[in-house]
Amino acid sequence: MKPILKLQDASKIYRQGGVKTVGIEAVNLEIYPHDFVAITGRSGCGKSTLLNILGCMDELTSGSYFFDGEDITRLKSRAGAALRNEKIGYVFQAFNLVNEISALVYRLVMRVCPNGKEMRLHMNCSHALAWPKKPTSDQ
Repeated sequence: MKPILKLQDASKIYRQGGVKTVGIEAVNLEIYPHDFVAITGRSGCGKSTLLNILGCMDELTSGSYFFDGEDITRLKSRAGAALRNEKIGYVFQAFNLVNEISALVYRLVMRVCPNGKEMRLHMNCSHALAWPKKPTSDQ
């Protein structure tokens, strides 16, 4: 059986001004279908950096990333978003959801309108579609 996710010598270095910060360094990882994986560690050890890379939200500085046998190391952001939309389940720590709609409706809208402009249009028109609104204090 081949791994669904594979990192080879994966590193992410952040540079700001003259300061270099290591997000992750020389990580080798293989995750196979049906594996259950928990990423744990102390604050600042690179958990979020690793998840951002695995979820195609960030790029490696060096090393390789293979998803389902395909090298996606230098995938452009639009292609990464398409891959994430179709094949990767990603739950944000801060959720990044619109409060006025349910998780089910949010997921349906994302499937129908994966591009940002259409998403904003649909969110602005939620009242016309009779999506539930957040109650105000006077209701």
